Amino acid sequence: MAQDSIFQYPYQIIPKEIYEPAYQDTASFQVDFIVAIPGPLPVSTHFDINPARPDKGTKRNEYEYDWITVILVACFLVFTFAKHNYSRRMGQLLKACFVPRAVAHLYREGNPFNEQVTLALGTIYLLLSSLFIYIVLSHLNLLPTGLVHNEWLYVAILASNAVYWLVKAMASRALAHIFKTYDATGNYLLNNLLFNLSAGIFFLLILPVVVYTGSTLVLEISLIATLVITIYKVFRGILVGLSISSFPLFFLFLYVIMLEVAPLLILAKFFNAGI
Repeated sequence: MAQDSIFQYPYQIIPKEIYEPAYQDTASFQVDFIVAIPGPLPVSTHFDINPARPDKGTKRNEYEYDWITVILVACFLVFTFAKHNYSRRMGQLLKACFVPRAVAHLYREGNPFNEQVTLALGTIYLLLSSLFIYIVLSHLNLLPTGLVHNEWLYVAILASNAVYWLVKAMASRALAHIFKTYDATGNYLLNNLLFNLSAGIFFLLILPVVVYTGSTLVLEISLIATLVITIYKVFRGILVGLSISSFPLFFLFLYVIMLEVAPLLILAKFFNAGI
């Protein structure tokens, strides 16, 4: 029976299963992934830290307050010196500018043309009147920007202003020798001197407001006031000439046209051409 069972169920050797693992090339195995590494973000070299700042190539024509401040402070110091040392004489000069009768009393205490207070106030007028012209030209966009620095433009205006008054004084002296009117010419020059000294103090009061506020209204008011003072100065000079009986009317007319009206017409023509 056992034999029968053996034949019925013969012993069979089950063949060994062959397992062939699947080999994979790990060298060519790549995984694309992004890892967020903490740290500072890269900054572009073209990033503008302050985009509101104007480019140097297209910088606006603005006032540079440093050198203007130096001029204003220097004028205030000179005025303080004159006020402290020559207060009474300064009051006489300013009074003579607005009261014609006070002009005759100026020579009692000295020559107004050869005094230190006149030199101090005249320096203030020369510096600040040139600064006023510079500000007006800058406001009207008549300054040549990009050629030279603003300081040198002011120096050029200052030199031109000084040359103008020097030529004006020399022309007055020359006309006095021609027409033999020395006293009348002296009165004319004294009239211009008094108004220039007063105008210097006016500029000392108004220019800091014009510069540091940038108000166009204040600038226009100062222009109108300067024009009124100039017209009154010319009218006052005509009255001084008419009060002198020996003063030739032709000389009066020639002086007013050449030295007072002509420069104003030239400036007006220049401004109209620039605008």
